[in-house]
Amino acid sequence: SAQAWPKYKETVGQLVKDGVARSYGVYARAHSAAAARYLLTREPAPVAWLVDHDALRPCDEEALEAARGDGAELVALPRAGGLVGGEASAYLRALAGASAAEQEAA
Repeated sequence: SAQAWPKYKETVGQLVKDGVARSYGVYARAHSAAAARYLLTREPAPVAWLVDHDALRPCDEEALEAARGDGAELVALPRAGGLVGGEASAYLRALAGASAAEQEAA
């Protein structure tokens, strides 16, 4: 993320420079072409952009085109199976109402 990169930039750069890591990829969501370019044009530049392959929350098409134009490899990661935590609770509330979401399994 934009907040995390300044903390890790020097370490990642040193690992690449020392040959400990030959390259790295970035795993983040980008909701625009500008955000994708920000992720992919840093120094040292990542060689891959790992994105969730999720039909319910697809990646922004302009962000994907920007990544392709910058020469990054796009790697689609499968979406985690099922719903987790708050997502499951919100889904159940919407489907069956608040009282059903608060029931516990016997």
